[in-house]
Parts: sequence; C-alpha cells; structure tokens
Amino acid sequence: MKRKDANTLAIIAVVVLVIVHILFSIPAPCPCLQAVWDAGDLITYIGTIVLGIVAFTQNANANETNHRLMLLEESRYRLETRPFVFVSDWNVKIFQGRLSLSGSEAKETICVDVGVDYERPDKKVMAIEFLLTNTTQACLSVQYHGVRFVDSDEAVGWRQSYIGLDNLKMVLNPGQVGRIIFFGTEELFESTFHKGKICLSFILENRFGERYQEDFDATIILRASQPENGKPWLLVDASNYKIGKFVKENGKIDLEWEK
Repeated sequence: MKRKDANTLAIIAVVVLVIVHILFSIPAPCPCLQAVWDAGDLITYIGTIVLGIVAFTQNANANETNHRLMLLEESRYRLETRPFVFVSDWNVKIFQGRLSLSGSEAKETICVDVGVDYERPDKKVMAIEFLLTNTTQACLSVQYHGVRFVDSDEAVGWRQSYIGLDNLKMVLNPGQVGRIIFFGTEELFESTFHKGKICLSFILENRFGERYQEDFDATIILRASQPENGKPWLLVDASNYKIGKFVKENGKIDLEWEK
C-alpha cells in the first residue's frame, strides 16, 4: 500500500472515531433509535470492514503484479526460447541453366524446385526468393514444410524437390538473414498467384531440440516483364503470422497453436 493511501485511511479512522463518539454521546430522541450496540462493537465492525477492503485491494495489486511478471516471462520466452522468422524482403529473377551457390551461401539458403521444366532445358527458369530474418535472441534451424491456398482446398500443384542435400534446412543465428528460393516456370508462378493468397509453412527448431511450426499468409503480385526495362517485378504482402509447438502427450504428438 502506498504511503498516501495509508495517510488517507488514518484520517478516515480518526473521523470515524469522532463521529462514533458524538453519536453515542447524544441521547436517543425516541426508544426506537436507542442503540443496541455499544461504541466498541460499532468500531470493531467498521474496523473489520476496512480491513476487508484493504485485503481486497492488496490482493488485486498482487494479482496485477503477477500478471505483469507473467507477461515479462512470456516476452523473455518469445525472445530467447521460442523460434520465429520474419519475411524481411523478397526478390525475383529469371535465368537459364543451373543455379550455383558458394559454400557460405548454401548454408543460409533453402532451394526448392517446385516446377522446373527439365524436358525443355532451353526454357528459362524463374526464381522467387524470400529473405527470412531470425527475430529472436537464440540460434534456430528453419526447414520448408509446404504451401497451400488460404481460401481454397485446391492443391497448389508445387512439387517439393530440394536442390542439393545440403539445402534441406538452414541454421540462423540471432538477427541473421537466410533465404528460401523457389524455382519453377513463369507460367506456374503466375497461375498460382492469380488464384489467390497462399500460406507458407516452415518447421523451426530451437537449441533445446523443441520443434515448432510457423505459418504465414502471402499475397503475391508478379509481373514477368516490366514495360520500361523488361525485368520481372514482385510484390509480397506477408501477414497473419502464427506459430505452434509440437507437444508429445500420451504417446501422440500434437501441434498446439499459440493464441
């Protein structure tokens, strides 16, 4: 209790005592107003009520303090234990031939072939790249899990073939940026994004070996060729991030989404 509140209660207590003293010093004007209690009983009753109010107030303050501590602990958990990545940038390229990555680039890149036309080696390949930033204060691993339409049960039609066994997952330190690149044909990507919003899914793992699933929606606008320079153009609106933890109970593994 604050000192100001204590002083206020002390003043109220003195005023109550004075009022009780005055009331019990004045004779009752009629028998029906004759006091049944004495002054001590009334003061005890008032004191009990005041103590109850004080206890209720202190309990409310304690609950508020516990709630704040819980929020701080939850914030610490999100920063230090629970993994999370954020789409910080994106890019699109068109090239011909095979992609080559240096050793350092390969460790920070997941390459997924979702629809390259190998029967036509002369056909150009489109590469759509997402930059994923580790926003937590701990190291984590990221693995691509899949894609689906948000507002439809129709299959997206992307195959999930990784380019190189070294690119199945990537490890990101705090604040580090990694890349996931999807390779396919221009027609495949334009057809997919024209149908509506997609949901990308990833499997994340923290340093304790705990596994999580992170999903986010992406509205994507793609232009294969801009009139002014002939280069492709891409706009990505990533939203509705959600994350859940894989929990093992009674021999079963369930995914519990955070609210």
